Amino acid sequence: MSDLFRASTFIILVFGVGLIGLSKLTIWQQDAPVFGGTYQRAVEDDFQERLPFASGVRQGWNALQLAVFGQAHSEVYVAGDWLFTQEEFRAPAEPNDFAAELSAARAALAAHDIELIPILVPDKARMLAEHLPRARDADLETRYDSLLSIMQEEGFPAADLRPALAAQPQTYLRTDTHWSPTGARIAAEALRDFVRAGDQVFETTEAPGSAFDADLLGLIDTGVLQAQLGPKTETLALAQTTNTGADLFGDSAITMVLVGTSFSARPEFNFAGALAQATGHEVLNLAEQGQGPFAPMRAALESGAIVEQAPLYVVWEIPERYVTPPGAHSPS
Repeated sequence: MSDLFRASTFIILVFGVGLIGLSKLTIWQQDAPVFGGTYQRAVEDDFQERLPFASGVRQGWNALQLAVFGQAHSEVYVAGDWLFTQEEFRAPAEPNDFAAELSAARAALAAHDIELIPILVPDKARMLAEHLPRARDADLETRYDSLLSIMQEEGFPAADLRPALAAQPQTYLRTDTHWSPTGARIAAEALRDFVRAGDQVFETTEAPGSAFDADLLGLIDTGVLQAQLGPKTETLALAQTTNTGADLFGDSAITMVLVGTSFSARPEFNFAGALAQATGHEVLNLAEQGQGPFAPMRAALESGAIVEQAPLYVVWEIPERYVTPPGAHSPS
């Protein structure tokens, strides 16, 4: 089957599904504005409930939403060729007390003479605001500065990553929620001034760039129509860091533990490796995907996984989108 035939089939499918959907919604959604988010979500929800989607139909429906509404998933904000998670446009569903979380973790670690170093990752929507048609809500726009102030008031190092991230291109991935390996490296280098230099030597190598399975692009899969509708698939050069100063058996003492989210857990971004190379410390990565920043820290403390390593430092990677804007909600 030729690419042209497959594309033609998809186009017919897209418009067939669209006509069915629009005819249904002229009855069910007459009060919803056609070009608003309410209408788009109504169409999306209605079709998900009423039609037995095969992958091809789902791709066609995504293509129709992207072409007509400029959106294709309720959790993805489409801004031309750039995709953003909707998490960065609202406060977390479960309120949290940032100062209390920091203080609790520090107290638990200080009892074992371990220093806590939090690192606050700016929102992608903050760093790439020029791609957005308007500013976000005020409490989100001021959140990063407010959280840095809390860190300073609590006596923590408060590295402001914004200037260094803004000074270089491609520090965040275009179709993914995360930073790029470049962004991860810049963040790691920003922590160098807050720790004593380790005695280990590391080397980082990069593989040739290859197609990257971006999380946000996967949510708006349009199949063979992606080439026409975008956004384009991006490539990523995978970095790998090795300890060139370890003994013959490859062993060296763990002197730093990394806790955090998928920014740290996913090997494609190599944050743990960049952190080791920037600081000279052997890093144990205890970050977890899909848990936010607070649950992995609580789990690591409760299990004793950190304490049993007796590290000098714990680096806690915290994306700002997971933190309640100070004053926005009262933590429950």
